[in-house]
Amino acid sequence: MPRFHHIHINSIDPQASLEWYATFWPNGRKTTFAGLPAFVGDDVYLVYTKVVRQAPGAFDKTLQRSVPQSAF
Repeated sequence: MPRFHHIHINSIDPQASLEWYATFWPNGRKTTFAGLPAFVGDDVYLVYTKVVRQAPGAFDKTLQRSVPQSAF
């Protein structure tokens, strides 16, 4: 069965996101992957790239999708 090895995440504050995952996923741990900040749990790496601003769009509960439409 195919599995993810790592997932790239753009974040304006990677450290805050790493802290959140540390509380949400207590069996995981903060680390690095290819020189980037990362979180690993259950053999899946969440790899962070710091960006200047958040991607446009937000989740609309009424439409059940992001607006404007995005890859998320």
